Amino acid sequence: MTAASRGISHLGLTVTDAIEAIAVFVDVVGWRRTGLGQDSPKNPVTDGQAWLTLWSVRRGRAFREFDRQSAVGLYPLALEIVTEAVVSAFGACVAAWPGSIVAFQPEPVGTAPRKQAMSRFAGALRIELTSLTLN
Repeated sequence: MTAASRGISHLGLTVTDAIEAIAVFVDVVGWRRTGLGQDSPKNPVTDGQAWLTLWSVRRGRAFREFDRQSAVGLYPLALEIVTEAVVSAFGACVAAWPGSIVAFQPEPVGTAPRKQAMSRFAGALRIELTSLTLN
């Protein structure tokens, strides 16, 4: 059967602070903010291929951070990166980002010719970057 879809139109993520999450995507990952103004609850960002819509939890509401072992949900957001050099630079960027936690620095993915790195940013967002090729 041929798939009726052509990929993901966009992915919505709820984060503790959308402004902080936007800054991570723009300043660390190199995406750009599109569309709506600062007063909108919907905050789209894109790399030109993928689109994310970032939503803040309501202020004053109790929330629980995602735990992949006890909750259903997205874990992590994994992005393909063109070069190993960018994945390696990501580790240094993350280490300097306020409130970030490095889950692991760039490391090989099994025996494949790839590397990956994962971090949790303020906003409770876990981002994994994986290189397409080593160079």
